[in-house]
Amino acid sequence: MKFTAKLLSIFVFLICSGFYLPFSLAQTEDSMALAQSDARGYDSFLRRMGLEDFSAQLRESIAQENFLNKHVSRRVLEYQSERLEMYNSVRTLAVEILNTLHTNNRGPESRDKIIEFATRLLNTKPYRPTLPKYLENDPDGATKHIMERTRENIEVQPEVLMADLIHVLYGEKNISSVLDQLESSSSSNPLSKDLETEVARLGQLQKKVNHIVQFMYLDNEMGGFSVTALGKALVLGMTRYQILKDRAGASSLDLIAKMKASLKKVGMHYENYVGTKLIVDTVDGKQYSVEIRNGDHLFERSFGQQANEITAGGRPSGIRNWIYAARLGLLGSIIGRNFHNENDEVTAKPGFWERVKKKLRESAMFTNGVSHAGIAEVLIDPETGIRTTRSIDSYVDDKEGGLRFTDILHQFARKSEYLRLIVARPDSKKLAKYAQDFVKKVGYQEVVWMGDRENKDGTIHSKESVPWTPNISREDFEKLHALAAKNPTAYSEEIARRVVHGMKDLFYKGASFAAKFNNSYGRVYCTFAMFISYLRETGLDPQPIRDRWNYIVQVAKKMNLPQLEKFNMAIRLISPVGMLAQKDLYELNDIQVVNYGNAQLKTMIEEGFSEPATAMDPNLHRRLRTYGRFVKGTQVGAKHAAEETLLVGRIENGITINRDYENGKLDENSQRGRAQSSYLQQARAIIDRTQHSTGATPNQTPALKQYKKSTPQVHQPELSCKQVFKK
Repeated sequence: MKFTAKLLSIFVFLICSGFYLPFSLAQTEDSMALAQSDARGYDSFLRRMGLEDFSAQLRESIAQENFLNKHVSRRVLEYQSERLEMYNSVRTLAVEILNTLHTNNRGPESRDKIIEFATRLLNTKPYRPTLPKYLENDPDGATKHIMERTRENIEVQPEVLMADLIHVLYGEKNISSVLDQLESSSSSNPLSKDLETEVARLGQLQKKVNHIVQFMYLDNEMGGFSVTALGKALVLGMTRYQILKDRAGASSLDLIAKMKASLKKVGMHYENYVGTKLIVDTVDGKQYSVEIRNGDHLFERSFGQQANEITAGGRPSGIRNWIYAARLGLLGSIIGRNFHNENDEVTAKPGFWERVKKKLRESAMFTNGVSHAGIAEVLIDPETGIRTTRSIDSYVDDKEGGLRFTDILHQFARKSEYLRLIVARPDSKKLAKYAQDFVKKVGYQEVVWMGDRENKDGTIHSKESVPWTPNISREDFEKLHALAAKNPTAYSEEIARRVVHGMKDLFYKGASFAAKFNNSYGRVYCTFAMFISYLRETGLDPQPIRDRWNYIVQVAKKMNLPQLEKFNMAIRLISPVGMLAQKDLYELNDIQVVNYGNAQLKTMIEEGFSEPATAMDPNLHRRLRTYGRFVKGTQVGAKHAAEETLLVGRIENGITINRDYENGKLDENSQRGRAQSSYLQQARAIIDRTQHSTGATPNQTPALKQYKKSTPQVHQPELSCKQVFKK
């Protein structure tokens, strides 16, 4: 099979430009003319549904120097502006796909293909890194093998996804015709101008596909909602299409019913993507239905040593709140951290003590409490009335931190070995009564909180503080809280709206993560982000009764235990349990609890992966992938060596938290065990199990040490078409 040099250059440059790290895609690419014309309105619709151009807005904040902490916020905003290009890639792909609904000769076929494709996307996970039996007792070989398979999978999965995408865009007959022309082209039989244009267009789409798939593998804190975000966008877009068709009198399509049926086949629910109701199926066969309102407080509790330490460290003040917390199962055990040690060996034949610890870890006593919190937002499309939900929270990652906008079920409460999700909202009458008392006793404050000044090197200025000032004026404060007595329901909704706005304000001004509950101005941990948003936007303290550190933890701090060295217990603690255990704000029936249930570690790992598969004709799929692979095989070189080295480092280290600042420095294990378990964590678990079974220690095997020293190139040799077909 022969290809023209011109065709090769097009594909090499546009399709196969090597690895793209999840947030290093050129920032200007979305301004290119893929499908930027919004004649059908899908682009603006998806922006209203949460797929905003965060990157452009963050770059505007950088240009205006709209920072909270000048030493940290610029780095946060620069990192986030690159990272969140992922949403632009998702939106671009979705618009391209949804526009095919209006193609005259493919409308009916396209509708069914998009529903099928969306279902597959929502169920997409990274490929399983297989481990041959002959390596089960060879930890060095297993480590190297898993790393190699992981890199191969990061190459292969975009190919599979792109092949299905082309199938959706063009249909089987059309794409077969195009492939015939491509495969028969030569110097004497060149491609037409139109086909060259289409090839270039597909090349741009391939870059977007590469971007979102690699993001899924490599972003520890948002990777659960990248490929799945495209699936959600298609479900939302199809719903809009149905509604607009209904208005035009074409109600016989019944696409919503088809989408519900398609998702139900794979154990998923249409309502989780369109509307404000979340439906959760747990491992014990129960089904929970949770209603989400704008500004709802989201809490989760997962396994892991850090999660257990958070639940044990905070306690509500006052006997009423303590009893209230106990009834809700919010009091984490102080000794439970001993049963959640990430450094424990996972052996093939666990001993008596390991079995006892496992039983204790899974008992109700040691799964009490909540360890992370965020705010829910309900997004409404004024054109169609479509609603959807998302979460906003402050969560540490492997760079500078920053708040994240993501999906509640696919990321915030992503199913793991154990997860407990709580959705709560203040009772409107209780909130109104508390607010009236607060306004009388405290009133308007010119300064709502004092933070520590952080120096450029990350140290704290010992003699200088920085005030957190309110965003609400005195006049607006009085007007807002006057509503409490007149209409408690409207007042509660307005408070919620303003708190959501406050979380967004922190995001756009570059708030970074506050490790170890530190009090640096411009840094926020999960519950402090919610707390300071209340204070800045409404002037209201959301805790009628303040929480406190567990007395046992306070004693341990006085004993100078090294684990508590970085914790500043002199400042007020805002813990997840302290935000929720407020009897003066919440009625028990306002708190919705979902226990996903316990599952074996093996089950968690297996559920974190999917197998390579496609919905189209196998022969057509092979032709599409073969052509892409053939051209891709011509590009091997030093151009992407630096990115490839970084990629390998990310794969090997899994969820290593790398922070260089002095204040609140995190160690490698600080976030393990969270519900947001990434592919890399799970891949490490497979390696760790193998290494532990032979007595080896993770990160210390000779093969891994040698592997880290190397600077590998992209493992993709030049292949002939015949070789590729065999492969």
